[in-house]
Amino acid sequence: CPIHKLPTELLCTIFLMCGETNRIFDYPQDERVIARPTERPRRQPSRYSRSSVLFGYVCSRWLTITRGCPQLWTLIDIAMPEACDIVALKLCLDNSAKLPLSLRMDDRFSSPRSEEKSAICSATCLRFMNLVAFAAHRWAEISIFWAEYTPRPIILAAPLFSVPAGSFRSLVRATVDLSAERDSNSSASKGLWRTFNGSTALRTVRLQSYDQWQGVYIYVAVLGSLRLQSLTSLGVKDVLPEHVMDLLKRCPALESFQAVVSTALGSNKGDLIPIVKKPISLSQLKVLILSGQRSFGNLFKGIKVPLLNRLDLSNAGVQADLIEDMLTRSNAQLRMLSIWQGVKHDGVPKEIMALLRCAALRQLKIFRY
Repeated sequence: CPIHKLPTELLCTIFLMCGETNRIFDYPQDERVIARPTERPRRQPSRYSRSSVLFGYVCSRWLTITRGCPQLWTLIDIAMPEACDIVALKLCLDNSAKLPLSLRMDDRFSSPRSEEKSAICSATCLRFMNLVAFAAHRWAEISIFWAEYTPRPIILAAPLFSVPAGSFRSLVRATVDLSAERDSNSSASKGLWRTFNGSTALRTVRLQSYDQWQGVYIYVAVLGSLRLQSLTSLGVKDVLPEHVMDLLKRCPALESFQAVVSTALGSNKGDLIPIVKKPISLSQLKVLILSGQRSFGNLFKGIKVPLLNRLDLSNAGVQADLIEDMLTRSNAQLRMLSIWQGVKHDGVPKEIMALLRCAALRQLKIFRY
């Protein structure tokens, strides 16, 4: 067979390309091209970690090649752990040659489970999480999306936030979105963030700051405890408008900021972001992605962003004059502009035309509308 004549290095490269990318883990995240949780896939995606195991079953040569390719064992991508995922995790720990590891869990597309299946699922997940906790120092990324039918997050996550402080010392990137959490104190989310905050290497954070089941904002308990001054990428879903400017002020090193701004009453028509007396200098910010409010005028007036090259607005007014003032004041040149309008608003096309004509967009390469 011709494939057996391929050199080992080329086979390793091919193996590394197998498996399907889950775009929910992209950051910055383009929410317009990511399937919503209600859009269930027709089949289970091909996962990198399971593919790595399966390659070794083909023949003895492939087994030797896969076991000798450390890069092949650096990603664990799963829904809820099954027995085969525990096997894959053990192989990753054994064959990754101490390279940094990434854990990506996405249970958004799960279906309701019976009590018996939930018990089995929980037991398997606890075994899996204990292994993750045992190798806490190895993880560079932990991203968790647990949705409506995920059983009892506070129990499943317990092994991770039960480790000694500083155990996840290599963690660079963390995402916690526990839509399944129905604990009035959001204990699982808070426990995970307290644990992850022990990493001085943490640079990228994405979180759900609103517990939709209890109607509780966990911004103060979570973001308030993080080392915000060292973050370079931050994504916050359902952050209150009164917290936005304070949050930016506390994150001077940000290169990317993505926020869904909402209010307790659900109103998004007015500009509820507070006015600041002096523009906040975000000297490294390159990407700004905003949604949730009709107006972000006070934000545009309150920041200075000399390196900004990408601006995305979703269901928000364009406010061409304020955006132009922000770019001119910052001496910034946009390279990419995205404007998403779910509902037609009068005057938006004229605002867009005015914005596209301004000097700060002369270097524009990509425009999406």
